[in-house]
Amino acid sequence: MEVLDILPRDRPFTSLRIAELTPLHLSQMTGRINHLIKEGYVVRLENGVFCVKGCEEEASKHLAPRVAKMVQFKGFGTHKPVIRKPGETQEAILDAMRDGANTIREIGWELEAEYNTVKCALDRLIARGLVTRDTEGYYRLAPQSAVVAANG
Repeated sequence: MEVLDILPRDRPFTSLRIAELTPLHLSQMTGRINHLIKEGYVVRLENGVFCVKGCEEEASKHLAPRVAKMVQFKGFGTHKPVIRKPGETQEAILDAMRDGANTIREIGWELEAEYNTVKCALDRLIARGLVTRDTEGYYRLAPQSAVVAANG
């Protein structure tokens, strides 16, 4: 499998996002992306965020200020995540998704929630039919969720 063939040409990507599309482990994907950087096929936009060479301008349009801040985020440190009552996390995720967050990391940043909390809540939302996950790992509101958002 040639990693270069599956890299998106219109938006930035991370090693993790690409690794999720392949049978490769994250460490293997990181090594392959670093090799592509050395060969001149891939460019590093931010720490941990890359794009295919020649697509920097198009990819940088997708780097919202919030995403640029997230790239620098190293964990919560002394900051404690927000504790929510059952069901509030799912509602907060739907609100964050309506505001444009569509990856676990973006949603976790918006909610100040841990990865596992967001992942479990997203799995429950998928089971309820309110959220879908595409093949590239992006989460989207299901069509009826958009209707509920417009009416609510």
